[in-house]
Amino acid sequence: MRPHVLAPGLWAWSAPHPDWTPDRAGVGGWDRDVWSWLLEAEDRVVLIDPLLPADPDLTRWLDERVDGRPVDALVSVYWHLRSADAMHARYDATVWGNPKTREDVEQVVTGVIADGDVLPGGVVPFTPIPSNGDEEETAFWLPRQRALAVGDILISTTAGVKLWWEQKTDESRDEYRRRVQPALRRLLELPIAMLLVPHGGPVADGHRALEEALEAPTWERPPEAG
Repeated sequence: MRPHVLAPGLWAWSAPHPDWTPDRAGVGGWDRDVWSWLLEAEDRVVLIDPLLPADPDLTRWLDERVDGRPVDALVSVYWHLRSADAMHARYDATVWGNPKTREDVEQVVTGVIADGDVLPGGVVPFTPIPSNGDEEETAFWLPRQRALAVGDILISTTAGVKLWWEQKTDESRDEYRRRVQPALRRLLELPIAMLLVPHGGPVADGHRALEEALEAPTWERPPEAG
């Protein structure tokens, strides 16, 4: 999808994920196309979970947006590194991740995120948010646009926004109650107009969508038949 404006200074585009296969789709899974975000500040360009396919038109568009300004790439969780290393190579971008992401890909992540810091572009991170796979995510608050960009902890589905968390063991159910829910409930203190969800795209009325997700069953693979 061609990049388009979501709010003043905020752009979005989607692209096919290179690792996607049809068995990943369906209930509890995710669709082929994933979303990336670009924030234009006065003095710089900030990319969030960028995925840049081999598309010369998109590369040309991105070059025009950057126009020689400093670039920062914010990574919500280490497997969303995506094209951040390519952004470093092309624009000398600083790649930002939380301490767990830095630990996992320290050869790429050069900026370490701390909860509540003000990052380039005025972005405010909320971290850690537990993620399936024993990882820790970061959510990014864009105050000017009243937009909240998340990683994989939320997914937009045909049934609405869901928390993406499997509760198949006592341990996972306990962590969901003890850590996941509180980490997300504190985000309800923000005046969220829009949720930026990489799996599913932008969601309007983000505050209500997050509230409903916290009250709904989580998004997980159904039990195997038989």
